[in-house]
Amino acid sequence: MAKTVTVQPSYESPVLKANHSPNQKLLKCNEKNDFAEDLFGKLPDEILVSIVSLLTLKEAARTSVLSRRWRYLWTFTTGSLDFDDSLLLWLMEYRKVIKSYSEESDRFVRWVNEVLKLHRGPTIDEFKVCFSVNEKHFKLDIENWIIFSLRKKVKRLVLDLAHTRESIRVIRQYTLTDQFLRSYHLDSLTTLCLNSVQVTGEVLEYVLSNCPFLEVLHVEATESLVNLKPSGPLLKLKHLEIIHCFKLENFEISALNLVSFKYYGHVARILLGDVPNIVEASYSLAYACSLVTNCSQIPSYLFQVETLSLDLSLRLFEDTPRFPIFRNLRQLTLTLVASGVEPLRCCTSVLEASPFLHRFVVKES
Repeated sequence: MAKTVTVQPSYESPVLKANHSPNQKLLKCNEKNDFAEDLFGKLPDEILVSIVSLLTLKEAARTSVLSRRWRYLWTFTTGSLDFDDSLLLWLMEYRKVIKSYSEESDRFVRWVNEVLKLHRGPTIDEFKVCFSVNEKHFKLDIENWIIFSLRKKVKRLVLDLAHTRESIRVIRQYTLTDQFLRSYHLDSLTTLCLNSVQVTGEVLEYVLSNCPFLEVLHVEATESLVNLKPSGPLLKLKHLEIIHCFKLENFEISALNLVSFKYYGHVARILLGDVPNIVEASYSLAYACSLVTNCSQIPSYLFQVETLSLDLSLRLFEDTPRFPIFRNLRQLTLTLVASGVEPLRCCTSVLEASPFLHRFVVKES
């Protein structure tokens, strides 16, 4: 009797591949998931929490569906608790999305509160809130967020409570006081960003004197900041930004390790004392224009910087400015009004004063 031999193809033809049943595909998918589950299943919880802590908050929360073991692992994250709904604010601002501001504020506050209630990690690297929240209705919620983050020894604290044109009619900005802060330790902070939070110079001086490791300070859109003069030199501060604080009159600071300084605002008395390491500066609005109109009074630290940005779009300069020589300047950005020859004269003058410039950028306002 002849023996029948069946020869299997040495490759999988496109026809056979196309005829795979859904059950076969599902089987392969399950095999991969089982392999991944076995692989991660051998790791201790501490390693899994470290992995989850590298994810964003929303990504970490999605891991809860992987298995029963993963269900609550994300609540032990020590990474970033980032509650950023600024995109929705932008869409509401420009009528791309029609939603009730009050309803969205309620939803946002509930979201933050629910996550904080579930969190079990001992520390967090970052706590970030970006949405328009009214102090009148949510003062206790905002303060509970701050208390939560400080108790978790937060490193980077970002309170961005910026309002929209719709909400500005009814919103009352949250006021941060030193009496409130005195009940908590601030020594874990390395970054503090406050936007649309009312804060006085006294409060900032208290923060600066009680945050020995603070490297980044960003203060924006507060009308309470008038004078700021910390009592001593700031040894760790590297980046300082004061933006749209239009009531500021006097600002004096000494920071040995300050690398960059940004100021967008009205003309004010600004004294940067001992700042031997500053290499970058950025100015906008009336103060930037005053530097150009009073070239002889340009502060001495500006001759150290390697990167300088000036937004001069507020005005046209009738007289050609005569800049002193910037020997260290390597990169310069000018924002100008695109009208007539005055902007060209300004560009020519500053180029002549920058003999070692590597990069020159001109922007049209």
